[in-house]
Amino acid sequence: MRGRGWLLRLVIAFGFAQAAVSMARPAVSYRALALGADERAIGVIAGVYALLPLFAAVPLGRRTDRGRCGPLLPVGVLLIGGGCAAGGTANSLAAMAAWSAQ
Repeated sequence: MRGRGWLLRLVIAFGFAQAAVSMARPAVSYRALALGADERAIGVIAGVYALLPLFAAVPLGRRTDRGRCGPLLPVGVLLIGGGCAAGGTANSLAAMAAWSAQ
């Protein structure tokens, strides 16, 4: 069991990240509606969410292939949690889209 501690940390980190995103995505859409967004704005905000993974997946995947992925896990969870929290408290649609991209 000693050699599999990294796997447990990975599963826990992934679980927290998925929980945060699963709760935040509908909340961001409802917040956008409260700010007066129309269908197009909600679609743009939802689409912006995919931009960071689109451009970061390959470089981060290469980095984890070359070395340990342990340091990336807490940073990723903090970025996802922080982006979700900041996106939910944003006071404009542009700020919400920017935080949603994290």
